[in-house]
Amino acid sequence: MRFTPIAFALLLSLCPLAAQVVVSSPVTVTHRVQIQPIRVKKTNGTAATTFGTGTTETYIKDQINRVWAQVGVEITWLPLADYTNNFAYDGSPTSYASTARPTAHLSQIVDAAGVPPKSGNAIVVNLFFVEIVPGFAQTNDNTSNGLAFIDSNGITLHVGTNLLTWQAGRDVVAAVAAHEIGHNLGLSHAANNTDNLMSPGGTSQRLTSAQKTTVFTNNSGTDSYEFLQQVVQSSQYQQWAATNGVIGGPEDDQDHDGITNVIEFMLGLNPTTSSKMPVPVPGANGLTWTLTKNANALADGLVYQVESGNGEAWLPAGANGSGTTVVQDNASALIVRLNSGGGRRFMRMNVGVPASLTAGSAAAAFYAPGEPGERVVSDCGDAGCEIHAAVPP
Repeated sequence: MRFTPIAFALLLSLCPLAAQVVVSSPVTVTHRVQIQPIRVKKTNGTAATTFGTGTTETYIKDQINRVWAQVGVEITWLPLADYTNNFAYDGSPTSYASTARPTAHLSQIVDAAGVPPKSGNAIVVNLFFVEIVPGFAQTNDNTSNGLAFIDSNGITLHVGTNLLTWQAGRDVVAAVAAHEIGHNLGLSHAANNTDNLMSPGGTSQRLTSAQKTTVFTNNSGTDSYEFLQQVVQSSQYQQWAATNGVIGGPEDDQDHDGITNVIEFMLGLNPTTSSKMPVPVPGANGLTWTLTKNANALADGLVYQVESGNGEAWLPAGANGSGTTVVQDNASALIVRLNSGGGRRFMRMNVGVPASLTAGSAAAAFYAPGEPGERVVSDCGDAGCEIHAAVPP
């Protein structure tokens, strides 16, 4: 027998005081919750109202995300599914025009629906748009209300058609939907008429740190903790590559100019047109090579390193016997001088891909796990500069 979690309801009507969705400042998004929206229809074709389409739908979903961004959660939506079922739509054959529909109908609606319209993934939240929400009698088109399980999967939501026609109405819909999602994510009602999303008749849609802790607490069974799917942040390199249409990996050479993509990223070059490496500048004390640093590359954990050697043996710049001096090494630039009088030697830029990037960390991997940890290096000396890939021994 199915265990029926406690269900909580909310009803909001459009009134002169209804204004905008009021939230606290967002925090970094670390997790997402995926929703399967289900539009319930009657056999005669009559359909429950959803968030609308186009700008109306986008606005409501954006406001819902503003609410949940307060605790670092993004709400994403699967394509709308249709479900024809008279009972789910309004409780037919019984009429609930003036009598409250039993709250037990929530379980019956959620359990009776198959896959589809429900998602086959247990950690995707199923939200049913209905005409009459369990726990309520039929409400008018200036009202939105809902009933949802606490810390379990299943929401029923009514959207009054008139609410979609102006911003304050859309804000009401967003507030109710965000509230019901909160129940599935483990939140109970806060005190009436208080400054909180979970307050019936609340004055804002704010969330507290204690509520965030509740959402992120792993209880038994499939609950809010399982609904939270970790967001893998793309690296700065990946964002740069996407912006510039770079198809290959960091070790590839998109524009065939002899400079690998990751070097172009680190030095702020254009990966789609032929570029040149920074040119060492001759001086009285030797050859000075300036590598300007890219803050985004540093954020990815890429380290600017220069080594010197004869082409076979290499030493870090500045080390004893390297014949080089590190003139500057800070967040802005790495400047290395190949001192004069030491015979024929080269400098090379040695870029090691951090191990953390191959472990699915916040900066996504340049290389798939199991691939060799390649390093991209640049040689620069009397004969000019060249780029090649080298696998460390």
